[in-house]
Amino acid sequence: MRKFLIFLCILIITSAINLQAQSTGKIVFSKSPIDPAKPANLTGSFKSGDTIYGLASLPDTFKGLAGNPSMKKGTVEIVVDVEDNDTIYTNGTAGEAALGRKHFAFDILPDPQKMSAYVKDDVIYKKYPNPAACEGPIKIADLFRTLPGGTYSITVSVKFNYQEVAKGDFTIEGNNYAAYGTMMTAMISGADSGAADKARMPQAKMKNKKTEADMIKAIKNSNDWKTGRIKANKDIIRLVIIDSEWMVRRHNVTNAILHRYIRAAAAVKDSKGECWVYPQITFQEDYTGGKYRPLKYDGAGDMFKIQCGNVNK
Repeated sequence: MRKFLIFLCILIITSAINLQAQSTGKIVFSKSPIDPAKPANLTGSFKSGDTIYGLASLPDTFKGLAGNPSMKKGTVEIVVDVEDNDTIYTNGTAGEAALGRKHFAFDILPDPQKMSAYVKDDVIYKKYPNPAACEGPIKIADLFRTLPGGTYSITVSVKFNYQEVAKGDFTIEGNNYAAYGTMMTAMISGADSGAADKARMPQAKMKNKKTEADMIKAIKNSNDWKTGRIKANKDIIRLVIIDSEWMVRRHNVTNAILHRYIRAAAAVKDSKGECWVYPQITFQEDYTGGKYRPLKYDGAGDMFKIQCGNVNK
């Protein structure tokens, strides 16, 4: 019995080792975007300022690795390790098309004019005003631009569902890495442009011309409008109500009605002729004397850029 248990343990350990070996694919690199069907111009050696792209060959599709053939989206994490000292973790949301492939082509330090990150829907990376808070190549470029001159060994891993599914290495050398700062700035601009191309107004859930007119009037009478926090040159070019009904707030103890509130989205044009959307603007009507008082502006959240031609789509 003891010999059988020892044999069983060895078998389990061996199987685990084999499974791990089978579950890690290979990543190859190039200075130009890689066609998964015909990988070409592959290299493991780069100079500072080079553009860098990766292609991960997976042991199975992301769906297969997850054991979920019907999944619609999932998180793909890219880990970039510089000499085992500086390591960044950046992730994006992979759509259904990407999840069904055994090859994952991705940007590492791309030509901003040719990047797929931020402008295509296969994998979507978050972008913020602070580059270090961004996901994807902007975050990677933010790391590389700070490297002192020298030669570095870089390890890149792709993880899915917290498991490493592909791995590869390359070297990079140069006297300085400032060029990646310029690349980062251009990627930020390109990401903004790509996001604006895809942006649309939120869907209207309620249509009420009087309420919409009252909302526009309330925005224009607000301090946010008067101080320029809302980046409008002259007017609101479109407003839609994004709640299907008013929501009532009551006192925690007495249950008395305090006020009701509702939200809208508004598109504006700034002094440069660029268009922006404030997707969540809140309005409220206080409840006193047994009735609701006139509508007032309560605040606006963050904005996003939109192509002016998309405002009415």
